[in-house]
Amino acid sequence: MIEVARDLQQYSGLTSKEMASALTKRLTHFKAAVKYLESNAPDLPLTGSLIRKCRIAMDLDWTCPFTGKRYDPYTLSQLEREHIIPNADRPTNALDAQVLTFDWVNKLKAKRTALRFIQDISEDNRFLSPKKYRDFVDALKVGKTLYRPYYR
Repeated sequence: MIEVARDLQQYSGLTSKEMASALTKRLTHFKAAVKYLESNAPDLPLTGSLIRKCRIAMDLDWTCPFTGKRYDPYTLSQLEREHIIPNADRPTNALDAQVLTFDWVNKLKAKRTALRFIQDISEDNRFLSPKKYRDFVDALKVGKTLYRPYYR
């Protein structure tokens, strides 16, 4: 229901041509993920979950935003989708509201925002410093998506 409301807000007032363009762009990103997986991990079975994770991974340059560790298509099944802002505070499963991280990181983050987590855990050298985290977020090439405001 939340996703429907968000889409209604996002697409209200757009012409049908503008809506079609926005939806085509969204579909293009999923097709790019499928193509990437077929080229770089041809033996992996394509599932909806894997494709969604690949979409997020591509946006994050295949890097965990909390640890800075890189991953590849074969480790996607071991990663968890984590809400940048806790789901209780912003109830959505939109891909632009999630990152990929390791299960142990997800457990440590708990119900904190991404930035609050990084600030709270700044003494732990397994994680990016707050400055490196901000640099990572600022370097993301995500165009006109909603990522940057949610990371902060």
